[in-house]
Amino acid sequence: MKAFYAGLVIVGLAVAVALVLDDSTYIYKITGIAGVICLGLAGVVSGAFASGSQVGRNVHSETKQTREERYQLMFFR
Repeated sequence: MKAFYAGLVIVGLAVAVALVLDDSTYIYKITGIAGVICLGLAGVVSGAFASGSQVGRNVHSETKQTREERYQLMFFR
């Protein structure tokens, strides 16, 4: 639910900026930029941009505690 509420806040801010500036294209620009940033952060935190050999080394050197911390970042827990 945290991610949903964060999305509502971002959309609310985008609508407020668009109303103040009297230009509705800002809604698309702000929410689009926020979406791209979130996708990029999700890829970095989850390790999606790592190669197979890097992931293999990380699995062997990663403790259970650090893995749990990474999962908490990925899933907003």
